[in-house]
Amino acid sequence: MLALAQGLGLPFETRSLRYNVVRRLDNRLLGRSLVSVLPSSARWLQPPWPDLVIAIGQRSVPVARFIRHASRGKTKLVQLGNPRMNPNIFDLVITLPQYAIGKSDRVVQLPFAMGSPHAPEPPTEVESEILDALPRPHRLMVLGGPNKHWQIPPEIAVSAARTLVERCDREGGTVIAIGSPRTPPAVAHAVEQALDGTRHRFVGGSVPRYVSLLEDADEIHVTADSVSMLSEAVFTGKPVGMIPIPATPRGRLRQAVSNRGLLPPPRPDLRAFWTSLEQEGIVGTLQAPRSAEVDDPTRKAVGAVLRLLGISRRQ
Repeated sequence: MLALAQGLGLPFETRSLRYNVVRRLDNRLLGRSLVSVLPSSARWLQPPWPDLVIAIGQRSVPVARFIRHASRGKTKLVQLGNPRMNPNIFDLVITLPQYAIGKSDRVVQLPFAMGSPHAPEPPTEVESEILDALPRPHRLMVLGGPNKHWQIPPEIAVSAARTLVERCDREGGTVIAIGSPRTPPAVAHAVEQALDGTRHRFVGGSVPRYVSLLEDADEIHVTADSVSMLSEAVFTGKPVGMIPIPATPRGRLRQAVSNRGLLPPPRPDLRAFWTSLEQEGIVGTLQAPRSAEVDDPTRKAVGAVLRLLGISRRQ
């Protein structure tokens, strides 16, 4: 949202919403209302109403619709991701391949996630001392986390780490692994143990920072669960390898049912996203990472929103 808002070049404000238990109801029942929002958040939703609301996540849908109704239709609604409702309810839906939203002149599909709104940050002096002591090339390994359809078993993460270590043994360099807020402790611990006692490093604290590691890395390898982290890696222009992950039992069952045409593919359908990356030649593997020159899809999203507002694209 911030990347898109900043790209528009228009004045904007942010609203962080907190919800009550009513949020669990279907949005078709909630309609256009604030009944699912805590009073501490609802008090910030007051006129004058904005010309544009950019929202993300299905919980935000009733709130965005409330604002448009309260503005007597003057507020335009741009929804990011998968609203889980008919896209024609909104003025514009900006989505990704894994959501498989039906075709509509109100839907813009981006090839991968929009870039971070934060400028690259070079390592601090302390971070540089740590990183400069490690032989190059630096092979950054980034661990995501599971969802209901995909998992990262510790043995899969450890196998990936060992593959990168073996490459370093042959070609030189250092593996630097880091987890994310979604990484299960068992997975992080397993990778840390696999690298313990070697020149390779697992970053378990706040230094070096993730943004500094991205800036420093010579290669970036990311578990396939995270669309945002894969997109961030691609934007660096550095060689990127995608670390395959297996489906959960629920994911295998859902895919089998989907393959027989009994249900639509699971959402998000990460396989569609992976296929898109591979067909475009954007990412490689642990053994053969690939770099690609890509246009930041934020430009495409910005253009669509400016057209919606009747504003000519800024140079």
